Amino acid sequence: PPYDTKFSEYDQQSFGKKDQEDLAKLFGQLDCKALMIIKKTDFIHNIYQKQQKINSQVTIGEYKKNYSYNVRGRNQREVTHLLILNYQPEEARNDVQLSF
Repeated sequence: PPYDTKFSEYDQQSFGKKDQEDLAKLFGQLDCKALMIIKKTDFIHNIYQKQQKINSQVTIGEYKKNYSYNVRGRNQREVTHLLILNYQPEEARNDVQLSF
């Protein structure tokens, strides 16, 4: 979490689109290295692309993950995740295929 889906409201306090936007803004302003992995949605991708325009150190990659199980219809079989960094990766790892 935080996810950009309806099912992810685990308690009385929801984490809405405004909260996602605030998180993206704070992420882009951090003065330490940080990495976030989150399910790709158009909304999430767009708010981090905006941060990338403000802070050229923000890097967005993506990878696909196949889930072999499905809990209460929550997981799709194949999901694309975003790998968001607030720094430029020094070198790409050979065992992970990311598209930056």
